[in-house]
Amino acid sequence: MKVIVIIILSSLLNTHAALCADTPPFDLENWEHAYHLKLNFDTYHPQGLIKMGKRFYLSTYDMDNEQGYVIEFDGNGNQTNKIKMGKKPRYHTSGLDSDGRYIWIAMSERRKNSTAEFFIIEPETMKVEPVTDWNGNPYVFDDHIGTLAFDVENNLLIGFNWDSVNIYTWDFSWSSDGVPSLDAASVKKYRNAGGVAYQDCKYFSFGEILCCGYDIRSAPGKGLFHGIPALCEKLNCAKGRVDELNAAHLDKVPVPRVDASIYPVKYMAAYNAFWYSSDKNYLFFVPENDTSYLEGYVNPNIPCSVEVDLESVPDPAFMY
Repeated sequence: MKVIVIIILSSLLNTHAALCADTPPFDLENWEHAYHLKLNFDTYHPQGLIKMGKRFYLSTYDMDNEQGYVIEFDGNGNQTNKIKMGKKPRYHTSGLDSDGRYIWIAMSERRKNSTAEFFIIEPETMKVEPVTDWNGNPYVFDDHIGTLAFDVENNLLIGFNWDSVNIYTWDFSWSSDGVPSLDAASVKKYRNAGGVAYQDCKYFSFGEILCCGYDIRSAPGKGLFHGIPALCEKLNCAKGRVDELNAAHLDKVPVPRVDASIYPVKYMAAYNAFWYSSDKNYLFFVPENDTSYLEGYVNPNIPCSVEVDLESVPDPAFMY
């Protein structure tokens, strides 16, 4: 099993070379740490990150006030919109993914073995709609869903529970007006064979999913979930990872794609939210709570030097 390591370089840029030839293979070795962008708003406890059009969207929740949010921000790190998500007891936001039109999110109780509801968000208006079952009823699931992925090629919604101990899949369909619904009777349950507590997941391509998280087997007592530097040093860091999963074989051990435990501050890069671009040349993390930075890694093999800003990085809508 091959583990590919990202090496951080010293450049802290707000622009980088853009793709202007055939896309190189998705090989994450030696990617450049090219973005270190301060987010100029309270990020609370980030859970998911995605980019649609020229805007980024961050799911997060305020633990003190028990309130979930989705925050829209621009390529300069400035908040451009913010909406409340969920209500007690389901205020814990999940990771984010997109079907190319809507952003998908789950809202759960902040405890394992609890309940979750699913919602879609229209990015331009930030309008929120509940996802229903095939009978048109709001769908409530009997487990906490901490992150999800939307596999358009296999017509599956994939959900991961607390610490990703179990993985679930649902069939979905679209109404005549383009609103999705889930087949409650289709749910399937898999045991996570990889032992990684996934924090945020994204559809990749051809039935594959990328998920970030960290290997709980390397951190007795789960102390590293709180990013304690001394414990990290003592244990030589639990592995913060971005893994590849196959939607048709979710019970198989995944292939590690990135060792993201080398982030130089309080948290590992893969501690919280992440997103990658549809051209597979940009990978972003938001590791910290409250005061956060958008950390970006760029493929060093991009074959030309055209400069682009963050708002020009290809988003998931390019994939469909």
